[in-house]
Amino acid sequence: MKFVVENLGIINSASLDLRKPVVVLCGPNSTGKTYLSYVVNFVMSDDPTIDVPAFKQLAHQSKTGDAFILDKTIMDVYLNRLSDYVNHNLDVIFGISKEESKRLFANSKITLSLDEEDYNRIKETPLTMQLQLRAVAAKYMYQLSKTADSLQVKIDFFSDGVAVKGELTEDVANLLMQRFFHFAVFAPFTRSHMFTV
Repeated sequence: MKFVVENLGIINSASLDLRKPVVVLCGPNSTGKTYLSYVVNFVMSDDPTIDVPAFKQLAHQSKTGDAFILDKTIMDVYLNRLSDYVNHNLDVIFGISKEESKRLFANSKITLSLDEEDYNRIKETPLTMQLQLRAVAAKYMYQLSKTADSLQVKIDFFSDGVAVKGELTEDVANLLMQRFFHFAVFAPFTRSHMFTV
């Protein structure tokens, strides 16, 4: 996962490889380390609802809970939309007003992208994610999983720890796909922790 920042505070440009298990930012005070850390932490820890029209089509196809495909093109669209989301929410990241954010970060740009190595890693890595969407449908625990060397994601339903048959509404399927795409593009490092010294 390539994470590129332009014009973020004092940082003219920076590029990080988020495939690494540890990223260390070091340097003198007031060089942008904290700004960069906050943005990376937000991108990896926040679980935003990103509108990707292709998710709705996939959701429609998988209403019966069979499966969907982690499509390369959709992953790229998702990351473009996620980049836009981050760029439009710098006020939230830094706890400032929209007006102050526009003044301070008018020319800032954060871009997330995958390269061929990332796509291969996603395909080769077995992934399993469990979710209970309490606000939407608390009756099921959903498990989304893919095996190694596959891009097909299977959706299973559990009730009280027992596998059951179920059917997805389009809204739930859409939300599950959003969460799984976020999980897949950052795997195996799907959470970040920031330690400042």
